[in-house]
Amino acid sequence: AYVVCDTIFSSVSSPTERFQNFFEYIYETQADLYKRTGHVCGALPVTLRLGMACNDEIRKKSSQIICFYEKYYKTVLGDLINAGDICML
Repeated sequence: AYVVCDTIFSSVSSPTERFQNFFEYIYETQADLYKRTGHVCGALPVTLRLGMACNDEIRKKSSQIICFYEKYYKTVLGDLINAGDICML
């Protein structure tokens, strides 16, 4: 996941392109899962967290996975704000 995210969120691309690349990656991943399983699976960490909320070990691990992506989102959003592409309310 680190290598994929480091590539997708590389500062070589504009902040807008980074989000576009991320959404394309998510789409491609979900489309591949659909081809293999016949189902749209959704975001696995969120699905696990909802389904296993009373299991502390799984809940903590899914929280770690969700927080892993947070640093990438914050960086891109900060870059968008600094570029004046979005404003902070």
